Amino acid sequence: MILYNQADNSVALCQGFTKIVACNRRLYETMTSSQTDEYQHVSEASGKAEAQGLFVFSAAESGYKQATETFIADESAKVWRQFTIVNYVAVGNSTVNITGPFQADRSAAARFLGQSTGVGAFQKTVNEHTEAFKTRDLEFAMAQYTENSAMTIYNQNDHSSLQCRGLVQIEACHKRLFESISTEQTNNYLMVEETLGEGRPAVALLVFLIPGSGYKSGSGTYIADDSNMIHRQRTVVNYVGTVNITAPAPWAPPVPVPTPASSKTPLYIGLVVAVVAVLAIGIAFFLLQQKRQASAIHEANLEALRSQGGNLELSGSHDEMG
Repeated sequence: MILYNQADNSVALCQGFTKIVACNRRLYETMTSSQTDEYQHVSEASGKAEAQGLFVFSAAESGYKQATETFIADESAKVWRQFTIVNYVAVGNSTVNITGPFQADRSAAARFLGQSTGVGAFQKTVNEHTEAFKTRDLEFAMAQYTENSAMTIYNQNDHSSLQCRGLVQIEACHKRLFESISTEQTNNYLMVEETLGEGRPAVALLVFLIPGSGYKSGSGTYIADDSNMIHRQRTVVNYVGTVNITAPAPWAPPVPVPTPASSKTPLYIGLVVAVVAVLAIGIAFFLLQQKRQASAIHEANLEALRSQGGNLELSGSHDEMG
């Protein structure tokens, strides 16, 4: 678990159950008020892709102006990596230092998480990604993505979000982001953990701000695919500029308007009534035909009996005369 406080740029690195419990305990001690859950997005595991979750919240009365948590699951759906980015300033009489005894300098992150020395494959990808943002080179930025990549942008300023999948959508997202950036980006923190084998992906965490362009704060988490390209990206910013970076995407299909249940019910009942009426008419017609046929047979039998009776009567008279 990595806990980063944007208010003082301190970072806590916690590895293993005991240290993570202690780190979370410090967070819970500072939560003296209810929190506001702003956004939650979970991607379940699919194929080689790990389950991931993004959680955005705030607890202003407790000193948490903004908070973002990204979770990456292992094969047992347990939290394998957790990146918690907060903007926390102690309120009232609180003296809790949330990064506490686990506080470390920036360069300790790689050593703590077991990253090999030198520039690894995913480190190179992330470096190129950040460089593309500095130069606002769209073609260079897109070189780190594939058709299977996915990206989520969340703006804490207006609580809007946008999800992009595939190269076409991600390129459109980056065009808007580049339009919104006109000044130099400051990267406060960058941690890259190269893949450690055992099927675990390389991951990266970036904390930045671009105050001259309206980005009061920002963080991005990146998960690599098998080729160390960006497979999943979660970017959370506090942006107050003029470009609508999360505007409804032009590629998005129209959202179907659900039909109210009240309008479905009469139609269903009408169809049932119509079917029943047709059946009733058919049965009535059948019975009428049967009745007419029986009546015709009855009349024919009576006529035959009358005819037979008349003949018998005539025969009898002839014998008597003879």
